Amino acid sequence: MRNILIALTLILVACGPDNSHIKLDGHLLNLNQGEFLVYSTDGAIQGIDTITVMGGRFEYEPLCEHEGTIVITMPNGQEVPVFVKPGKAYSVSGDAQNLKMVKVEGGDENKLMNEFREQVAQASADTVPAEAIAKLVESNPTSAVGLYLVTRHIIQRKGDYAAARRLLDKMLAADSENTRVRVLQNQATEMELVMKGKRIPAFSATDVNGKTVSEQDLMTGTTIIATYAVWDFESTNQVRRIRGIDAEKQKKWRTIAISFDPYRKTAKDALAMYAGDIYIICDEKMSETPLAHKFGMLQTGMVTIVKDGVIVERSLYGEPLYNYLRSL
Repeated sequence: MRNILIALTLILVACGPDNSHIKLDGHLLNLNQGEFLVYSTDGAIQGIDTITVMGGRFEYEPLCEHEGTIVITMPNGQEVPVFVKPGKAYSVSGDAQNLKMVKVEGGDENKLMNEFREQVAQASADTVPAEAIAKLVESNPTSAVGLYLVTRHIIQRKGDYAAARRLLDKMLAADSENTRVRVLQNQATEMELVMKGKRIPAFSATDVNGKTVSEQDLMTGTTIIATYAVWDFESTNQVRRIRGIDAEKQKKWRTIAISFDPYRKTAKDALAMYAGDIYIICDEKMSETPLAHKFGMLQTGMVTIVKDGVIVERSLYGEPLYNYLRSL
């Protein structure tokens, strides 16, 4: 009997991660095989990795340096956050065609995120109600879920930095030692400086072909800055349309395309035919790229228009954007 108990104990230990790793397994319906990108917003895991899906199932066991948030990015750009602690195991289940109802098992934070998904299931990814996020933050001011939601939906998707700072103030009041909240609060304050009518910030970047561009290059004439990624076809097509209008109308503006792709070659290949005419910036840091943060452009498909060093527009997309460019 004693030998059996020892054997069972060894099996149980072998099935779980050690204290420096996490274990993540998943089962998604309506998805046979594919690859997901996975990264951390706060360094819980290092770099950008891939998760391979076979038969709708996957397993992933990375080194986890500290408690934090990892983000699984699906091929269509949708995200599934998982709130993790070293030495713990988590499971993801749901339907690949309805990621709003996916469930992550393991820990109170993931349970809270599951409940939030159910509450806002009818909202689109770009219109998660700010009121629902504010209510969650007020009820759970020290939760990592609130921090993730404020970052992704209030700051990155809505660009409402004043609202973000109000919620971040509540988080800091509840936990004044939370350095992640304090850093984000400082970033939100900085982003208010790159709204319409503001002068551009100082920056310097080198594109995929070795060309350097800085704020000094933007002090005369018009510059279009756009974010894109190969996995977001609409954003890539938008960059192509911007360049096409430039060529068609001979407007002679500069175009800076900031890629959120994890690989420089992928970003370059997507816009290869324009490589000699535009700046293609890809540092393989995806949405964490510093240049995108400089201009408060924290998701794909965003456009900032600069004229003589001043931001003159940053809220146009699709046809309204193209009509605006034709009228310049």
